[in-house]
Amino acid sequence: VEAATWPDDLKGHGITAYSNWHYTNIPLNDNGVAIACNATPEIDVIWAIGQARSILGNPKSTDAEKGQFLAFLIHFVGDLHQPLHSTSMYTNALPGGDMGGNLFPLKDSIHTNLHKLWDDGCGYFDRFGKVDRAAGPEVWKDTIEAIAKAVTQAYPAKSIMGLDQLDPEFWALESHNDAVNFGYKGVQSVDGSRKIYLKPNDTPTALYLEVARKIVERQIASGGYRLAMI
Repeated sequence: VEAATWPDDLKGHGITAYSNWHYTNIPLNDNGVAIACNATPEIDVIWAIGQARSILGNPKSTDAEKGQFLAFLIHFVGDLHQPLHSTSMYTNALPGGDMGGNLFPLKDSIHTNLHKLWDDGCGYFDRFGKVDRAAGPEVWKDTIEAIAKAVTQAYPAKSIMGLDQLDPEFWALESHNDAVNFGYKGVQSVDGSRKIYLKPNDTPTALYLEVARKIVERQIASGGYRLAMI
């Protein structure tokens, strides 16, 4: 639990050297906006996962280096399975992109933008309660195990297509498709045969969140299984 969250703790300490390592950027550009040729960074979460695996497999790496990059590996595999860490939407209003939904505002008192909503699992974790890291594992151990049990029962390994694909570029494309189809273009309501999709400044509806939580649950399972495999 501590290792998995440590790379985000660094941000809270004002350490920004690793900020680009948390995401990649496959553009969503339905409006044909002219975007920079380097919109997808070379140093990104895909690169960082490769670096972590290389350092962990290098006999010359020290234990301290391996400890640091094991924490990075755990965190970044998780990040890449969060759809909004793979995508940025480009529009005429935001020709530089919306920073993975950080500039996609929502009318939500808890989640002020689309990225925050998906970072928080679209409410998936609410029924389990919060994990208070400061309280220690004797307090949060049961919560973590309850989440793991729910996720693996809902999505056994054999039920997930492409699970044995261990290339982070594949994970990025998979997450990007989820971001487009269920994040940016998630269905808010259905009026007869007409679907109404999420727009900036909307409040996510129960329908949107219900579908999104299923994607969240599957992605948690996929990320966990793949992390175990590598």
